[in-house]
Amino acid sequence: MLSRNGASPTRLDVEKLAAAAFEATAHNRIGAEVEWLVFAADDLERSIPAARVAEVASGPLPARSSVTIEPGGQLELITRPFDDPLQLLDAITADAQVLRTRFAEQKLLLVALGLDPFRPPVRTLKQPRYEAMEQFFAARSPTGLKMMNLTASLQLNIDLGPDPERSWRRAQVIAPVLSAAFANSPTIDGSTFAAVSHRQRVWASTAPSRGLPVPPGTDAWSEYILDSQVMLRITADGVHPQLDDLSLGDYIRKLRNMSWLDRISP
Repeated sequence: MLSRNGASPTRLDVEKLAAAAFEATAHNRIGAEVEWLVFAADDLERSIPAARVAEVASGPLPARSSVTIEPGGQLELITRPFDDPLQLLDAITADAQVLRTRFAEQKLLLVALGLDPFRPPVRTLKQPRYEAMEQFFAARSPTGLKMMNLTASLQLNIDLGPDPERSWRRAQVIAPVLSAAFANSPTIDGSTFAAVSHRQRVWASTAPSRGLPVPPGTDAWSEYILDSQVMLRITADGVHPQLDDLSLGDYIRKLRNMSWLDRISP
């Protein structure tokens, strides 16, 4: 979050953020964000409210991961960073087992599936940010609500290491391979189709520009940020969706009272 006490940020601000995002790191740590869909064991079509998911998930975890709730009630486990991938795997295994037990005691299931094939895309997490995001996506793509409320995934968080551009280039090359190798959402709306990752299809059709490969380096990342569509605006009276098409670069040039930039990192 960047605050300029009411002054409009400049292109230089974005360039500084982009440069900071591509700084070399002394470590090669790895962490993960693991998401599950939450189902009632006796009724797979019943929606589980986000507040209920948060209630069941609450409590300390043995590997000290944290949990958050996604808009449709999906559960997300966020690990600490580790130096060794095997340590990360052990942490995920330990914390996931505790969470599965908590949910099983309430007759709820944690299901590692990329896209919910049974339920409608209903947002149950009541937060201004997600209300604005829902309006933003609803105005642009019929798949936006599915992306928010019905998808789950496994995301890896990896240090850039001593050569950030090489690490970034490798990530761009391997990402499609990993997406295909671990595709796990062959059904949508109760029907089976040829695509094995309907989650990836949903994301690609919801916000194509946000999933395109970006060349390595500060300049390319800066341009990507500036060309991105503004999703929402935070003002003194609340969070508001940006319903008209407006890039961040245009937003910076045209609006004089913007006091924030959302966290930006590759």
